[in-house]
Amino acid sequence: MSNKLIIFALIPLLLMLYPYDTPLSGYKDSWENDAIDKSTIPYLPDHYPGGAYVDLPYGKTRYWLIGPEDGKKITLVHGIAAPAAIFTDIATDLAKKGYRVLAFDLYGRGYSASPSAPNTDALFVSQLAMLLGKIGWKKTDLLGLSLGGGIAVSFTRYFPEHVNSLILLAPVGLMDTIDIPVYARALKLPGVSSVLVNSFTRRLIETLLRWHISRNPDDSNDLRLKKLQQISGYQFANHLGFLNSFASTVRHFPFSDLGEAYEAVGKLNIKVLIIWGDKDTTVPYVHAAKVMSYIPHAKLVKLTGEGHNFHVFRPEYVVSIVHEFL
Repeated sequence: MSNKLIIFALIPLLLMLYPYDTPLSGYKDSWENDAIDKSTIPYLPDHYPGGAYVDLPYGKTRYWLIGPEDGKKITLVHGIAAPAAIFTDIATDLAKKGYRVLAFDLYGRGYSASPSAPNTDALFVSQLAMLLGKIGWKKTDLLGLSLGGGIAVSFTRYFPEHVNSLILLAPVGLMDTIDIPVYARALKLPGVSSVLVNSFTRRLIETLLRWHISRNPDDSNDLRLKKLQQISGYQFANHLGFLNSFASTVRHFPFSDLGEAYEAVGKLNIKVLIIWGDKDTTVPYVHAAKVMSYIPHAKLVKLTGEGHNFHVFRPEYVVSIVHEFL
């Protein structure tokens, strides 16, 4: 048995053995403390220009409006772990091409609130719907990455009148149970939530997720990947609600059960673009065929030799595909 498998097997025992201890500092203490060098913080509220908070029923949401005000509107929905900063290069390139870009932190990530409600697709869809209403956007192109792809599909199912076109980067929603990492499945165990604030447990899961971020064959010591890992690590250490939100998402989000949503989108007169790396081991490329069976009119772009992080390593190429599609 490999060392990683041994660690995975020990997670349930470790979660039960290590008691609750003093929680770590929150984001507010970190970035609003004048004694702290802000240059050492990899993710700040002003990561993008045009940032603001909006109060929504489930808590505040941090969002940014980037690019010319009269530009074609596009909304970016990130994945399960890294916050909106994962779109840094993509959002910047889209803005340079004249798009008006909306990026935001999903609940439990980045600088958005961590509601106690189950992290279902309905929670995130309602967050996006209310955010669009607050900023006055009636229609937008919608781009979702991984978990964000599943959210985008579910949103389009219920609010097609707000979607001009749908762009999915390695979307979840049709995965097999075996695709879900063992450590993530361990988070479904009874009693796990009560010990997620334990600092030892947090460090253990952080280590496993860092490995998961960089386990695809396209990953290397690329500076962009290192920056993403720094942001993820900072979020683990300073966002007390993140791990509970992450675990709630693992428990409640329909990673394998969005078939009806995909089918509904397939019946809509909305353009759909799918971009997927054929070496993806996080959301395997084999599921692209399932997506196409539900949305046969979609355009599928297969990125040969690319893994799950193609948006990190080839943002310019992704933007060129999206721009040509739109």
